[in-house]
Amino acid sequence: MEDIKIKLLGEICEFYSGTGFPKKFQGNLEGKYPFYKVGDISKSADENKNFLTKSDNYVDERIVKTLKGKIVPPKTIVFAKIGEALKLNRRMITSTECLIDNNVLGIKPKNDSILAEYIFYFMKFVKLENYSESTTVPSKLSNFLCK
Repeated sequence: MEDIKIKLLGEICEFYSGTGFPKKFQGNLEGKYPFYKVGDISKSADENKNFLTKSDNYVDERIVKTLKGKIVPPKTIVFAKIGEALKLNRRMITSTECLIDNNVLGIKPKNDSILAEYIFYFMKFVKLENYSESTTVPSKLSNFLCK
């Protein structure tokens, strides 16, 4: 029998925290980067999509710099990390460089030895409410086991 190697999710994936998104910057339908919020994830999930391809908000480099936003790479798995949306277990994969709201968490494999799609389907079976402390996913999510 082959030995099964157990790795922590934090050993094989990068984690991306979201950026605060003040209302005065919201609502732009044009810009270099989509700025995904929980609602964008919900809409795409309701349409039975796996990839995020459109957003209700876009920003340019100037706004990214003003917000001190962190650009999230393509093929990052994103999901709600707070509130009732966390319990809906909706996961999406980013299709381009983007920003994510601070109510969203992203994870992406560190290298090509694991497909983003594998992590996407794996995460669909992880019920984050079982790991949440009061209303948010704990930072210790990176310690979750992945075989």
